Amino acid sequence: MAKVVSDYKAQARERIARCGFEVFSKKGYRKTTMEAIAREVGVSKADLYLYYDNKTDILREIQKGSQRELREHLARFAPGRDWIERFLALLDGLAFTPVTPGSWAPWFDLLSEGMSDPKVGEVLRVDNREDRKILAELVGRMTTEGDRKPSPKELEELSLIFSMLIFGALTQVALGVPWPEARRALRRSLEASLEVRARAPSAARPPPASE
Repeated sequence: MAKVVSDYKAQARERIARCGFEVFSKKGYRKTTMEAIAREVGVSKADLYLYYDNKTDILREIQKGSQRELREHLARFAPGRDWIERFLALLDGLAFTPVTPGSWAPWFDLLSEGMSDPKVGEVLRVDNREDRKILAELVGRMTTEGDRKPSPKELEELSLIFSMLIFGALTQVALGVPWPEARRALRRSLEASLEVRARAPSAARPPPASE
């Protein structure tokens, strides 16, 4: 019975998070209220507070859910295949991929809110760290046999480069650049980053101790 109750609560929290995402996307974070989310879910505001203390908690759950979904998709990637193309195809299919300048507005609204609201800012910083960790894990797994394995420091740097390139490409789309054009440039940039790393010499070994 306890497991049934636990599963029900988990499903309820997930449904609230999905509805919260819909309301955030339509109204923006600042204009969204717990009452508006409750209406979207179809429950009273009092019931909503049984699962989340505030809309920042709902935002945090949305980010966690997005990361779980991303990990599940990337777990299917195998070394030796054109994984960059598969990664870009994933961006093609994700709901948040902007196809018009206005459709990316909710994310920029959230970034703006994070600059003035410390709680939102912390949620975004945690989300960014987790996204970069996922990217680092992906690049580490996709390194094929025979390649020089990237060090933890290199993976951290590559994850930052990838994150910057991806966000930059999506920002350009938000400013009106067609996604196919931005996608081609993003692919070339990602490939160039990996080629530069592959050509870089491995860390110098310390000189042997003099006898």
